Amino acid sequence: MTFADITRALVEDPEYRQELTRQVAAQCGTKHKEVALEGSAATQRIDEVLRAMVRRFAEVRPRASTAAAAVRGWSDDWSKVVDARERYATDLETKKAAQFVLPATRGVKPVTKNMDDFVRENHPNLDACFTEGLALETVEGPRDYKKVTQ
Repeated sequence: MTFADITRALVEDPEYRQELTRQVAAQCGTKHKEVALEGSAATQRIDEVLRAMVRRFAEVRPRASTAAAAVRGWSDDWSKVVDARERYATDLETKKAAQFVLPATRGVKPVTKNMDDFVRENHPNLDACFTEGLALETVEGPRDYKKVTQ
């Protein structure tokens, strides 16, 4: 079973779609205000907000096992990216040089691609959760929130 198969099952479950829309899209749709901090402190503060959002994803408990597995996978990918952001912030404080390394699947595909695939499969219910719209990969400089919803 592919990731697309799993996410397609989510779209076909109207109860799940409604619950996911209510609990998750509201979290993603809340733009996280720029914090008045720099460097690792800013990244850590934004990561706290992202971590809280991922905890809210865990509250969504679809009845169907396939849908539940898809939500867990999506949440796990979010956690991997936030973990990488936190490692970067720690490296900024403890090392002479720091580099943000985006987690990948099969060694080459950034997990953010899978995360966005999940959002596309659940269009339009989760459009606010596109990683670009949340500036998820931004760890330095100003955050530029792209418009991802109509």
